[in-house]
Amino acid sequence: MLSKFVYYLDMMLEKGDIPENQAGINYLNQVLPTGGERDLQYPVKNVSKIKVPVFIIQGEEDVRVPKEHAFALRAESEKRNMPYEWMMKSGEGHGYY
Repeated sequence: MLSKFVYYLDMMLEKGDIPENQAGINYLNQVLPTGGERDLQYPVKNVSKIKVPVFIIQGEEDVRVPKEHAFALRAESEKRNMPYEWMMKSGEGHGYY
């Protein structure tokens, strides 16, 4: 299965184009979980629960979900010796062809 995920929700408040304007900030404040619930939804904080092979694909030019998300998931996978496949697509953004 191939899906586009936000791997680290707190990073959405700092990186990418969503927090660049008040409408984006309002959106994030409305949809992001708060407190302990947030950790339950972070793939990067739940790597130990992953039971299937992971293929991390990232568009190098993605400004919506920047590449730092993919780097964080890769680093956590390596730290826990979890197998993964990696592909950083140059010239591709949030949706690639």
